[in-house]
Formats: sequence, C-alpha cells, structure tokens
Amino acid sequence: MTWPVNKSLLTAPLSNGLLKRIKNITLPDELSIRWRYLVDLCALGWIGWFAWQYAGFLIQDDLYLYGDHPGQFHRLWQLVTIVWPEEGRLMGWAPHWHAGRPELQFYPPGAAMAGWLLWMISFQQLSLFVIYQSLVFASYILPAIGLYLLLAWGLGDRLAGLAAAWLVMTFPFPLGGVQGVIIGILGYQLAFGLIPFLILSGLWLMRARHKLRPWLVTGFILAATILLHPFQFLLPLGVLMLYIFLCKEDRRRRLYWLVSVVLLALSLTAFWWLPLASQRQFFVPVIEGPLQDIRTHFENMWSAEMGWLLACAFIGSLFRQGHRRALSLALLLAGLALFGFIFFNALVLVARFQLYLLDSVRLIAGVTCILLAGAALGLAELAWAGIRLLRRRRWNMVGLPLLIIAPLFFYNQFNEKHDFTKWMSKWQPAYDRTPLFLNEAEAKYRFSEVWQVMAQTPGRILYTSSYALLFDVPTSLKTLTPYLAGREMVGGAFTIRSPVASYLWSGQLAPPVLHGKVEAEDDKRFAGVPWEAMTDVFLFNLVRHFNVTLIATTPTDIKARAFLDGASQFKPAWSNSLFTLYEVSGYEPAWAEAERAAATVTRYDRTAIDVEITDAAPDATLLVKVAYFPRWRAEMNGQPLPIQMSDYGLISIDLPPGSYAVNLRYGPAWPERLGGMISLATVLLALGSLFKSRGWSRGFSRFPA
Repeated sequence: MTWPVNKSLLTAPLSNGLLKRIKNITLPDELSIRWRYLVDLCALGWIGWFAWQYAGFLIQDDLYLYGDHPGQFHRLWQLVTIVWPEEGRLMGWAPHWHAGRPELQFYPPGAAMAGWLLWMISFQQLSLFVIYQSLVFASYILPAIGLYLLLAWGLGDRLAGLAAAWLVMTFPFPLGGVQGVIIGILGYQLAFGLIPFLILSGLWLMRARHKLRPWLVTGFILAATILLHPFQFLLPLGVLMLYIFLCKEDRRRRLYWLVSVVLLALSLTAFWWLPLASQRQFFVPVIEGPLQDIRTHFENMWSAEMGWLLACAFIGSLFRQGHRRALSLALLLAGLALFGFIFFNALVLVARFQLYLLDSVRLIAGVTCILLAGAALGLAELAWAGIRLLRRRRWNMVGLPLLIIAPLFFYNQFNEKHDFTKWMSKWQPAYDRTPLFLNEAEAKYRFSEVWQVMAQTPGRILYTSSYALLFDVPTSLKTLTPYLAGREMVGGAFTIRSPVASYLWSGQLAPPVLHGKVEAEDDKRFAGVPWEAMTDVFLFNLVRHFNVTLIATTPTDIKARAFLDGASQFKPAWSNSLFTLYEVSGYEPAWAEAERAAATVTRYDRTAIDVEITDAAPDATLLVKVAYFPRWRAEMNGQPLPIQMSDYGLISIDLPPGSYAVNLRYGPAWPERLGGMISLATVLLALGSLFKSRGWSRGFSRFPA
C-alpha cells in the first residue's frame, strides 16, 4: 500500500513557487506502511542500543547513590515492605521521616506504585534494587521513545523523530534532560517521558471513528502522568486543545472528548487527590526557584543554533497539510504559551497575588520537550529540503549543504558545547573514582559500622543537615537510615512539605510558603536558628520532644559540630571520616510523656500506640512524639479523646483525671474511602467496557502513521 503523491508537482515550473512544490512531496509518504513500520523497528532498536550503551550501567542489583536516588528508593521500600504487607493499601502512615506522615499521600506516588506493580508482576521475586534501577533506566529511555513515536506517527517525519530521540538522550540538563535521571527526580522524569505518549493517544482519540478504546488509553496515560507528577499534564492538554482549535472541524465534539478524558483521569486518581485536597492545610507550599533561577535554566538551555532551527520548524509547519500542520503548530505554540505562563506565574500569581499552587521551576520540562522537538523538526526540514532540491536540476548545489552540512554543523556545535560522552562517563562507576553505588561505598567506607552503632540505641536519630556531601558525592544517603539501621530519623531528608519538616527548616509549622530548598540551610540554621545563636536549652528541648537519642553530623557540618563539641548535654559517642555521632544525656527517652500525670508506653507500632496513664490531674496533658495528623484517633475506655497539634507539630491530648489507658490508632477516613471507591469503580467500568467493545485496531487504523 502506498500513499498518493501529486506527481504533477515533480514537473511543475519553478515559477509556481519552490517552497510550495517541495512541501507537497513528503518522502515518508512515498513509503508503504510496511516499510514505515520496519523503519520504526530499526529506529527503536537504535534508541535501545544507544540507551544501553550510555545508561545500561544503571540496571544492576545495587542502589545508585547520587542525588535523590536513596530517598526515592526509600519511598518504594516503605510501600513494598511495610505499608502494603501490613495494610493491603498503597498509601499509609510512614513513621520514618520527621516523626511520620502519610508520605505518598503528599508526594506524587506514581514512581513507587510503578515499582510496586513490577514487584507484583515478578511474583515478588525481583529485588527492590533491580526494580528501582529499572525504573531509573526507564526514565532515561522513555522520553526518547515517546518523542520518536510522536514525530514519526503524529507528523510522519521519522528523521525528526530520530533527531529528537538523540537530543533527549544527550541533553545534559536537569529539567527534562539527562541530568534529571542522574540526580534522581524519578517521578518527574517518568512523567516527562509520558508527555509525547499522552499527545499521541489524544490524537488517536481525535482521529478515531470508534472512540472508546483511545478514550480509555488516553485517560489511563493522563492518570499515570498525574500520579507521577501532576504539573506535567499541562503541556499535553494545551497541545491537544490547540490542535482542536487549529483543525477547524468538529471542534465541539473533540473538545467534549478531551474534557471527558480529564474527568476519567481524575476519577482514576481520586484515591490520591481527594484525601490530599481534604488535608491540604498539611501541605506546606514550596517555591523552589526565584525568578533568577528560572532565567538561568532557560539561558543554559538556549543556544544560537536553537533559534534558527525553531524558525525552520515553524516555517515548515506552515506548509504542512491538514492534521500535520495543526499538530506541528500546536506543539510550537503550546511550548511558547507554557514559556510565557512560567514567567506569568512567577511574576504575577506568586509575587503579586501570593498564589503558590504551581512552582514555575517544575514546569520547565514541558518547555524542554517542545524545544527539543522543535530543534529536531528544524533539522529534518533542512534535510528533507536538501533531498528534494537534489532531485531537481540546477538546485544540486543548494540541496547538498542542506542535506549534509547543516545537520553536521548542529551536531558538532551541540557536541562541542556539551561533550555528552565525556559528561556521561563521569556518572558511571570506575575503580579509581568515588563509589556511586551502595555496596561499593559500604565496602570502601565501612558503612556497616555506622549502621550498627545507630541501631544500638532506642529513639530517633537527628541529622543536623539534610543534603550533604559524603565522599565527594552529593547524596541523600541519610534517608536510608530506616532501611539500613532500622531507626526513625529527624532531618536528613530532602524538601518535605509537612509541618514538622517545615519547623525543622524554618522554625514555623505553617508558613505561607517556603522558598528554595531545605539543603540551602545546611550548616547555616536549624529550626530557623543560626548555629552561631544556638543554645543548649533550645536544642535539648527539641531533641527531647522528638525523642532523639543520637545526633549525627557529617564533615560538612562544621558549625553544627563546633556547637555540639562545646555543649554539655551532647557527648561525642563515635566517629569516622564520614560521620560523627553525639549521644543526648539528661533525660529518659520515651515515645510519650505527660505533664501532671505518669505515662508509660505499652505499645508503639506504626499505626497503633497504647499509653498507660496513672494519677492524671485535672489539667494533665499527654504528648505523643508522633507528628499530628487528623487520621489519628485517640480513645479512653472506648470514649474518644480530642487531639491537637503541639508547638512542635506533634500529637497533644488533654487528659481527664484518673488512671486509664489511652489508645491511639491510625486509619483512613471518608476521603480515603470515597476516593478509593471512585477509582476502583472507574477501573471496573473501564475494564468492563473494554471487554464488551470490538476491534482494538479499528480506531487505530485512522491514526496518521
């Protein structure tokens, strides 16, 4: 089967207009569908080879330590080994960081859920390290596959698809580039990789005659994007809305289907966002980057070559036909609109109206996607124009430079600026460099001794910094303390949006917004107090309230160590080249304590705490050293007791007089139950309609391959 070509254009006179003639002869359209799929198979094989060549080292039974990877692994570990086995739920109370919180309820749970799904599919046989590292590798290769398929199937330009795949696998920047894979923003990168698939499935929905199956596929991809990183669905929805507007046909019906896809995705994800919306007061807003940081990101991404390539892509899109013209223009215009909205959000919504719903920095990946796709389209436009000009007499000398010299010039400029091979090699393991994987680092630095010492004392461990340099590698290794030492911890994690984490960062439980990242405060302040102004009394009260028995510092915590060395209630207990541990003296550690009463903890589990109260006076209070959250319920002899938040963000209970037992239990409430019921019912209805429908490929046959 071949696609029709207007052959009269091959012999049309030059006076008809060069651009008009060459734009109506599209080389991919002259290939049969079978050959085009063969080209797709070869292209995907090359993408897989390239990804394995440069990122295959990530897949191993070990944990990559650079950046946020340890903390992301911790989220997967707590879901698979604690929450799911004990509760049979995907979200539950996680006690390990900052006195506890339902961690995956307030952080996009998609990456951890994807790991849980792989674990279940493997019949629980794969190790968590292999599962996690496979997800990291997927975050590298998925954007390349998606961009190739979007440009190859959506625009019929496989050359542009290959160029886009190469660019996204070599673009060494954190927001939508390879560095995002290296530093461990896992859910963010996986959501970035789904952007092209979401646009592609949306196009299938718009073009298909039978809508059910593409509607379900698009809804599930959108739901996955929301669970991985909700900011990333803005760009693909914008592209599809612009596509509907530019097509100028059947707009109302197509817009109806797009709105219905959004409703489907919201129903599928109700188990996550409905409880989050009901407890949004416990979600402390964070604006990670000021306007200057946003500008720096864009300045680093931009180059002179990008300008003329995007111009070529835009001019070329004007001469495309039908749906391909609408799609190419929608891609470029949506990227431009998102670029403008990022600055509008930072300058107006955040700076002027104090609306902290969106963090502009987290939207930059969408611009990256369009920037790389646009550059690839520009390169392809030059190459295809060169091929067409070579087929005409008197234009050979113009076609040859367009076909060969222009792409090679961009390749050389990009390689010279970024030197991808050299850049990527420094993130791979090497015998003569600092270890980048956990097992090798444990063997070289004797980490096992650290974890053994930490495991010997009860109570929590307090880290005086969050994200420090260990063995010359920036890492969130401290977040693995619960996994490696079996101990709960305070501090030592990256930016967490809870009241307790906010207090440790700023000294406030509920500030209007937190600016920057928590690691910016390392060795400067703790709980809002500069280390130069820290006092024994302040720090001792803090560690007593959080039931801290051990304080851990690293070599970069110079001011913190100077203070602790001179403090009377904090005694050095153990030290090596990486950690110095201090014991806290002067109080008896306990998970609960009472004023004007005697309290004895008889049970301390993740979701159940029992405390025996003796001789409580009329104005007695009980402090339970667990983070306050409304899903905790307290009872005395079957009668409910009201709980409130203490000055440190912990559970405080006013006690009635007498002697009795106080029982605290954590469990879901109506938002969790209602959200779960909505999502489960939506999945069942979707599966039922899927089995009743006919012909999976019937709608797909209308897709522009």
